[in-house]
Amino acid sequence: MKLYLIAAAVMGAVVGTPLFAAERAKPNIIYILADDMGLGDVKTYGGDRCKVDTPHMDRLAEKGMKFTDAHSSSSVCTPTRYSVLTGRYNFRVRGSGVLNGYAPALIKPGRETVASMLKKHGYATAMVGKWHLGMGLPTSDGKEPRCTVDKKKGTVASNFDWNGTITDGPCDVGFDYYYGTTASLDMPPYVWIENDRFTEPGTRPNEMCRPGPQAENFEFTEVLPTITRKSVTWIQQQAKTKKPFFLYMPLYSPHTPIVPSSNFQGKSPLGSYGDFVMETDWSVGQIVQAVEAAGIADNTLIIVTADNGCSPAAKRGFKDKAKIAFRMDQPVDENPNVHYPGDIYRGHKADIYEGGHRVPFIVRWDGMVKPGGVSDQTICLVDLFATCADIVGADIPDTAGEDSVSMLTI
Repeated sequence: MKLYLIAAAVMGAVVGTPLFAAERAKPNIIYILADDMGLGDVKTYGGDRCKVDTPHMDRLAEKGMKFTDAHSSSSVCTPTRYSVLTGRYNFRVRGSGVLNGYAPALIKPGRETVASMLKKHGYATAMVGKWHLGMGLPTSDGKEPRCTVDKKKGTVASNFDWNGTITDGPCDVGFDYYYGTTASLDMPPYVWIENDRFTEPGTRPNEMCRPGPQAENFEFTEVLPTITRKSVTWIQQQAKTKKPFFLYMPLYSPHTPIVPSSNFQGKSPLGSYGDFVMETDWSVGQIVQAVEAAGIADNTLIIVTADNGCSPAAKRGFKDKAKIAFRMDQPVDENPNVHYPGDIYRGHKADIYEGGHRVPFIVRWDGMVKPGGVSDQTICLVDLFATCADIVGADIPDTAGEDSVSMLTI
């Protein structure tokens, strides 16, 4: 049975007219995917159990709808991202575990993605942020990427061709524009990529996370502000055109390393993890503000969710007096001084328990979704593909988006 997103919350305009008639303007679609953010990390879900303020995501829920039974297709990142973009469960492709920053492409040539499908239907498409699905990184010797860090000399040696062309990346699977990095913020190379090129060489060694090359102008605390600015600029540019757009914005936060920018350091009573969650919320707010300022809020679908639950590694980002708890046994007595990133659910990232894969899912679509709505329908992040296809009236072959179910069917 098909699940639905809008249901009775739909604010229909014309009785007897198909909801997505051909003459209806195609909406802009913005999909923001937080990294390792638990259900209880968002105030509108966790309530008093959440000890960090998230006013922008809370406001988004007030303006739209929040889902209480949304799930990622996996409790770790790479598999979930594969499912989001392809509409297929990750078990369908071999090697869909967590990739490193040097891994080859997981999405094979010719595989339809949300971006390629929307592009065929007149959309401008962009991705800004964490890829983590592998790509063909250019090397000087044609062999697999490798790197050696000399701790004593403070040098880094690699076979990367920093001026070469990157293949099998976002721009090869449907995105017109890309700005981001190969993988998580704790995986080298720590170098920005724009479209199919590195923006600069990785000339200095980094040992804060996994050892590897880092670009001179790459600063960890500026990563979230940078992708936020890039996304806002792209939205502003697209708003001046008549073309609908799709923006996929996979964030690096609040995944480790926990590196809030200077504007957010010390803002949360929890410590740096709380600061990073607050900055994640700020980033969402900047995107919404850009949409509103551009005058396109009445025809823009905004979705905010996460790739899986909070990681136990987040404990390193808490102050000594602040406490974080993951529910590993039920029932657990409530402690008013403890932050529960998994909310009432057992487990955390990498678990099969719900704390590992039940995620926040907030939708705002002015004029289509009634403000303040709450849905307990079971949905999965794999459903983005079919939902977008339903929105634009795309016919999907049996060989694409096999596991995706439209959330728009009433």
